[in-house]
Amino acid sequence: MKRKAMISLLLILIVMLSVSGCGKKQKRTVLTNDVKKQEDMKENKVKKIIKDGIKFLNAGKYDDAKSSFEKAVSMDKANKASYIEIKNKYMEKNRVDDAYYFIKLAISNKVDIKNMKDLLNTIKSKFEVTKVYAKVYQDNEYNLPSKIKAKINNKDKEVAVSWDNNNVDTSSLGTKKYIGRIEQYDRTAELNLTVIKKSEKASFKNNKVNSNKDKVLQNSKNNNKVVSNKDKVLEHDKNNKVEFSRDKALEYAKNYYDNNEDLTYSIIQEVENQNGEKCYEIVVKSKTFIKQGGTGTVGVIKVFEDGKIVE
Repeated sequence: MKRKAMISLLLILIVMLSVSGCGKKQKRTVLTNDVKKQEDMKENKVKKIIKDGIKFLNAGKYDDAKSSFEKAVSMDKANKASYIEIKNKYMEKNRVDDAYYFIKLAISNKVDIKNMKDLLNTIKSKFEVTKVYAKVYQDNEYNLPSKIKAKINNKDKEVAVSWDNNNVDTSSLGTKKYIGRIEQYDRTAELNLTVIKKSEKASFKNNKVNSNKDKVLQNSKNNNKVVSNKDKVLEHDKNNKVEFSRDKALEYAKNYYDNNEDLTYSIIQEVENQNGEKCYEIVVKSKTFIKQGGTGTVGVIKVFEDGKIVE
């Protein structure tokens, strides 16, 4: 009797364990299927967002494309295939800076770092050095520009640049090279500064070495008397008692430089010298030099009431 009872109890326990095991196995299967389903949904969503980004890219909507791609990789930061696909699409459009950006993002997210660094270097090898050319007169001050224009993604863009050496020496003639870094885009800049003689301050328009002070005009009406443009202005002002104003000082300065359209003039201040003579200090700049990335300063002159100009 006891033996039958023991057998019955054993059978009951076996049945209970079997039922319990089946329940757990069934539960694990359901959970696994749910996780897989969620992963598949996420993967499909990422693919759709990348596809949308590619459409924006092909349509030339670069900001929208970048936003879509960033959203896609943020949803699945470890997905190497996404970074590679995005990089390839950008390279097809020759937008190397955008391709570089997303590979750097992959490295930041610790995705296959070694291979991604190799890709990064390959892309970087396609970057062109941004070259800037400028001129300055010997012994004049020159400040390296804090911003220059660089070609980023096939478009000129003003970018910040930091120079390896900010000490500019203009004491000797010749061309000197300064290397800079465009940190935002991991690019290199190169400024070639040519120091020229002050005597080369010619008519920029005609590129001839000839001072306006040596230019003369033949006036047949005054018994062939030779006078300069500056003297003509002064004589007229003297006869008509013209007030010495800021505008008059600028007129003298422009006449001194032969009304060169390439030059601009800015009055710094009005001062008096030790003899009580009134004058204006004027900064003269070249538009051409400014476009080349420099300050454009040709010189600083003092214009006096009698028309005298001191450099």
